[in-house]
Parts: sequence; structure tokens; C-alpha cells
Amino acid sequence: MDHKEGRRREGSRWEKASLRKLLTNPVYVGSVSYRGATYPGEHPGIVDADAFGRVAEMLGEGRADPRRSGNKYGSCYVGWTAASPAAPR
Repeated sequence: MDHKEGRRREGSRWEKASLRKLLTNPVYVGSVSYRGATYPGEHPGIVDADAFGRVAEMLGEGRADPRRSGNKYGSCYVGWTAASPAAPR
């Protein structure tokens, strides 16, 4: 993208967390989120509520995968040390 002064500005890569936050933001369907609750907004939605719901279902399915341990290495032992009471002996 060219900046108004003519300098070129490069963007950064999308992170998973940023993309998930974008895809699950209720603002796009015309709602607002406040203190953990979702309310109808005063603005029109720009994303169909059906499509938004399907994306939420797909993203929810990914979290329910029992083979995923929540770390990028896939090991349930990450973070354990020999001194940890949870470490196997």
C-alpha cells in the first residue's frame, strides 16, 4: 500500500487469534458486546446472521478436538518440570 507521502507501507501477517477475533466480532451482524453480554446495536449488520452463525459453529468445532492440547507442539507435557507436583514420577 502506498502512503500519502509516497512511502510504501507493508502490512504484517494475520495471526490466528486476530482472525478468530475478527470472525467472531458481533459488530458485523449489527450487535454490540458489553461486559460479556450481547445486545442489539443501533447499526445495521454487514454480515448475514446465518453466515456468522455457521462460522461460529466451525470455529467452535476446532476447539472441541480432543487431540489438540492447546500448544503448538502438541504435547501435554509442555510446561512441566521435574519439580512440578503434576509431573509424572
